[in-house]
This record gives sequence, C-alpha cells and structure tokens, in this order.
Amino acid sequence: MWRMLLQEDVGLVNAALSLLNIGKIRWFTDPWTARLGLIMIDIWQWTPFMFLALLAAISAIPAEPQEAALIDGATRWGVIRHVVLPLISPVIITIVLIRCIDAFKLFDYVYGVTGGGPGTTTESASYYIYLLGRVYFDLGYASSASYILLIIMLGLSTIILWRLRRTW
Repeated sequence: MWRMLLQEDVGLVNAALSLLNIGKIRWFTDPWTARLGLIMIDIWQWTPFMFLALLAAISAIPAEPQEAALIDGATRWGVIRHVVLPLISPVIITIVLIRCIDAFKLFDYVYGVTGGGPGTTTESASYYIYLLGRVYFDLGYASSASYILLIIMLGLSTIILWRLRRTW
C-alpha cells in the first residue's frame, strides 16, 4: 500500500503535494527521501499504539494523588512531573523498550517498499541478515549475525531499562 501511495508518477502523496504546488518527490530513488519515507511509514504505524498505551496508563491513575498535590500547592506542571510521570513510568519504560526492539528488527518496510535501495541506503540489520541467509545462502554468517544482533538488542535493552529506572 505504501509503495503505491509514494510512487513518483501516480502516487496519492505526490498528487496531494502537487495540489499544494510542491513538486513531485522521488521517494524511492533518492537515498535521503527513501529513508524519510521509511520513517514516515514507521511513525504512521506505531504512533496510535504509543498514544493508546499512554492514554490507558494516564486513565488508570487515581485522582487522589493529583488532587492532594494540587491542594498542597503544586502547579499543574508540578503535578505532571512529580505525580503523573512517576506513576506511568513503568508503561513508558515498556513501550520505549517495545519500540526500540521493533526499530531494530525493521524488515517488512525495507523488503516490501524499498528492497534495501536505492543501493544499500535503507538496508536494516534484519534485512541484511535475510540477504545473507536467503539470497547469498551463507547460513553460518547469517546465524552468527543474528546472534550478534540479539546480543546488541539485549545490551541496549538493559541500558535503556537501567537509564529509565534511574531517571524516575
């Protein structure tokens, strides 16, 4: 769907941009705009989940701590910073971790929309591992690259958990 929407000649996005007197954008032939297109697709897919998770966390906060902070003289910003954020920090940590892990395993957009191109500018680690194993048939190198990616993701997840727990 996104490949059709972002086509240079007949895509809906370029048609809408031409109505605004903005020239056609070569979404998949320019390295910078190909990356920008993947970022837009990723933001489009994950923003609703992030907002729904944060909305659910904020909705689950009891009103009493906020009212008590307001009665004690806290400003609205103080209530948000010292009451709301610490109460929803486990949800924030969880969705940041989920988002980081998903960003590392980005494969479907690269495979379906750009095919790693133009050149190799939009190749992700997961797509490179796919190329190693399924296209070049170097299964040993692909499996070791998968383990290295797993170790990197575990290390970064640990660092993110440690930093976010220390912050709040």
